[in-house]
Amino acid sequence: MDKEEIRKELYALLDEKFCVSDDELRGGSAQVCTDLGLDSLDVIELVEYFENKHNISIPDSDAAGVADMTVDQLVDFVCEAVTKYKKA
Repeated sequence: MDKEEIRKELYALLDEKFCVSDDELRGGSAQVCTDLGLDSLDVIELVEYFENKHNISIPDSDAAGVADMTVDQLVDFVCEAVTKYKKA
């Protein structure tokens, strides 16, 4: 799965699950919690969604940083996680 597919998947998830519009994403520069208004439980849901969808297991220590990421950083993080944390 390439970066653009992950981006589309994330944008769709943010729209459907958290009612975040494209305008609010500000081209990917919006902060996940600060700008989009997601809380810690929302972040856990995001991480779990990608873990289940891509059969990966992201360590809690790495997932903890998601709250402080921009949307673009989250896309990069998920792309890396898909290869780095693939379940056997």
